Amino acid sequence: MTNTREISSEAMALLEWLKKENHQVADYLIRAYNGEEISPAMLEEMISFFTANSPITAVVLASPGSSIISEILYDRRSPTSTIDKYFYESKGGRAVKGRLVAMQENLPPIIEPYLQKKGEVTIGSLGSGPGRYMIDAISHFKARGYNGSVKAICFDSDENAVRRGKWNAKIHGVTDNIKFKRTDMFGSIVGYYKNRFDVIVLKGILCPYDSRGCRTLLEHIKEMLKPGGTVVASNVSKKMVEDDPFTCFIMNNLVNWVMNYKDEDELRGIFGAAGYEWKGAFTDELGFHIMGIGVIQ
Repeated sequence: MTNTREISSEAMALLEWLKKENHQVADYLIRAYNGEEISPAMLEEMISFFTANSPITAVVLASPGSSIISEILYDRRSPTSTIDKYFYESKGGRAVKGRLVAMQENLPPIIEPYLQKKGEVTIGSLGSGPGRYMIDAISHFKARGYNGSVKAICFDSDENAVRRGKWNAKIHGVTDNIKFKRTDMFGSIVGYYKNRFDVIVLKGILCPYDSRGCRTLLEHIKEMLKPGGTVVASNVSKKMVEDDPFTCFIMNNLVNWVMNYKDEDELRGIFGAAGYEWKGAFTDELGFHIMGIGVIQ
């Protein structure tokens, strides 16, 4: 343990627990984290242990990028699994909740100018999950008297996310303002919703892609925006690798949740190459998620 490269106190507690539960898995994990080569059999042993002892690991392995993981980390319920407790308490886990909070705080000011200028605004959310931040934004404006002025369509390929979104919209009394649709955003969605939205939000969609892939995706959705429309797109930052390398290692190597970390300059360049005028960015409180803002040129 003393030779393990620098890790957080939360990660050290996890490793101590692992040593008691399965010393072999703890040894494999430490060796792999320190850059030593391990055999496929060792890797399989680690994955099997984590899957059996962590619902979060099991979900991610079954469906990388599933909105279920974000929802679990949003709710912050007390986990029964020691491994999942680590995910909750790690900086990377806390930043997922922070991303939601940042979106809830910053989306209304982005929507406001369109509302003031046009009297109404239509928002598209791609990869929305159950649409918590969108429901929150619409509820915010509804409370201010804009009952039918802010409308949104949330798109997700996960049927369960769409169903939960509809339930949550009903709970919050905004079913007239927000719709949920199950769809693949790489399919016919762009042509069908051409020139439809004032604002489009992509939460976490860019994260797995390299710069070229992100540029292609942002170019792909441009036709969905009205003239002068805004896109808000998030990407995990390089600060996450620097400040929480152990969680990043587990994500990339054990649960196959591979991310392409970028800094703000890279994201700005991607927006520009895709034909958007960069308007700035905001982050979660730890700076692990960068939400770039661009207007179509």
